[in-house]
Amino acid sequence: MIASIADVDDVATVRVMLSLHAGPASGQRLDEALAGARRSAYGEPVRHATAVLFAAMGAA
Repeated sequence: MIASIADVDDVATVRVMLSLHAGPASGQRLDEALAGARRSAYGEPVRHATAVLFAAMGAA
């Protein structure tokens, strides 16, 4: 499960989630996909801030 730990920007969340969901579709674990989504957002302050507010919870 992925959940935000605070309020997030709606527009940035769409881009983060598109990046995040591409990971498991290509065989990545959810935690790896979240890390990749965070890396891909680096350099875009709002998108990066949004990405780090999401956490992977539960079994890997």
